[in-house]
This record gives sequence, C-alpha cells and structure tokens, in this order.
Amino acid sequence: MTSNGTSAPAPPQIDLTSVRQVHGPAADALADFASVFDEMQWVLRCCEHLVTGLTAESGPVDEVLLEALWTSALQAYARSFVDGPHGPRLTVADVAAAEVGDVDDPKAVQAWHETLGQLAGHHADPVKNPRELFSVGFAQDESGAPTGVAVTSASLPRVDEATVRRTGALAFGLSQLIDRRIGEQQRMVVAGLGNLSASDLDHFDTVDLSDDAGEPGKD
Repeated sequence: MTSNGTSAPAPPQIDLTSVRQVHGPAADALADFASVFDEMQWVLRCCEHLVTGLTAESGPVDEVLLEALWTSALQAYARSFVDGPHGPRLTVADVAAAEVGDVDDPKAVQAWHETLGQLAGHHADPVKNPRELFSVGFAQDESGAPTGVAVTSASLPRVDEATVRRTGALAFGLSQLIDRRIGEQQRMVVAGLGNLSASDLDHFDTVDLSDDAGEPGKD
C-alpha cells in the first residue's frame, strides 16, 4: 500500500527453475573461479576429516582413510594452480596475497605452497608407491655364500596433524581470496549483460534447474 492509499505494483515474477547460459571471457572466468572455490572447500573438508581421524582417542587410526583424504586434498589443491582453458586460475601471487591464519611471513607461506606441490606430485606419481620404499637384500652363510633373499620395506612418514592444519589454513585463506574475486567477476558479468537487449538475451540457451532435470525418464 502506498502513501496515497493505492496498491503498490506487484514485483516482477522471476522463474527460478531455469536460467540462460552465458559464455564469454567474463562468464568463463567466473565459472573457473567457482570451480577453484569448490576445490579449496574440498581441501578444507578433507583436512577437517583428517584432523578428526588423527586425533581420535578411541580405536586404531584408519590408514586407508587417511591416505585417501590426504591424497584427495593434495590433488584438489594442485589442480587449482593449473591454468584452465580460459587462462590462469590461482597463481603464486595469490598465495602471497592470501591471509593465512597468524602467519605474517609471505616467504613461509610460499615455501609451504611449494611443499604441497611436491607432495601432490609424490602422491600422484604413476609408478612410485607413496607409502613404502621397497628394496631387496640377501643373507650369507659362514663362507660368505648367499643363502636367501629378502624383500624389505621402509614406511614413509604418515601425514601429521600440524601438516594438515597448516594446509587447511592456507586453503581457507585462498578460499576467501577467490570468494572476493567471484563477487567482482559476477558484477562484471551482470554489467555486460545489462548492455544487451531483451531480444538478444532470449537467444542464449536455457539451462533447466528444476529438481527433475536430468533424472532418467524425465524430458
């Protein structure tokens, strides 16, 4: 109701079951940033589960679960720094600019970023076992002749709580940075769309967001 007693016009109805898909440098960069944000959130979730597993007071540590979580976190982190089809995503400069807990030394943050890259490569090696180093030895009798062969192994250090927390702090700082970048990029996309007419906008493909979209048997 307005001040003169007349009814205010109803707000325009917005269809939230579908959107128009837009492409272009600004929109494609926004999609890349959203993907990186999801990767950093995945790292954080893995780190949370790792801390829980490493600090559990009851029952043995689940080595398989810890290895799976740590490997997944490392790969998600590393993917975020690989240039996508639309250009750079996260960079070394972003690592230096990120606010990482109570760490004020950019060189220390950079060093940890490089360590995570090395660990990601180690855990993604297509040949080497990331958990054990194997070697072969032989035993000798009193005359020095070989009497048997043994395969020995040495376990590599398991990820520890301090390493996980440090990784989570860096991922959180990068998440905040990329979240701000997403907001800026969204405004750029909206500004670009504002320069188009309604008829131009109608030419963009429609993406169905309804719950039934993509279900078997649904058109």
